[in-house]
Amino acid sequence: MKRNLSIIGALILLVLIVGLILVGGVGSSKSAKPVLYLYPEEETQVRVKLDYDGKLTSTYPAYGDG
Repeated sequence: MKRNLSIIGALILLVLIVGLILVGGVGSSKSAKPVLYLYPEEETQVRVKLDYDGKLTSTYPAYGDG
């Protein structure tokens, strides 16, 4: 009985690890997406510059050339 539980536990762990690899959670070369939220309490003029050595694949609103 203990052996069966050990095998089941090992299979569950293997499935979890494979799942993480497939979705890019482990061993992935993807960068975490930088997220910046600004919630000023009054109308404020804000300028944000990102110093990032890579390619932005999606931005909202459009980041453009900075």
